[in-house]
Amino acid sequence: MAPMTIDRAIENAVVSTNMEGFALGEEQKEIIKKLALGEITIEKVIEQIRQKYNG
Repeated sequence: MAPMTIDRAIENAVVSTNMEGFALGEEQKEIIKKLALGEITIEKVIEQIRQKYNG
């Protein structure tokens, strides 16, 4: 069995999330990919979300 790629793992998570009744957009998928690749930290993501919604 071939190892799972990050893109495949993200798509599996998106499908699972959709089955639970939630939807992830391209922006969220990109954030997840950056987290998986170590390009961004969860702290930075939280900071960005706070800035986006709190001005």
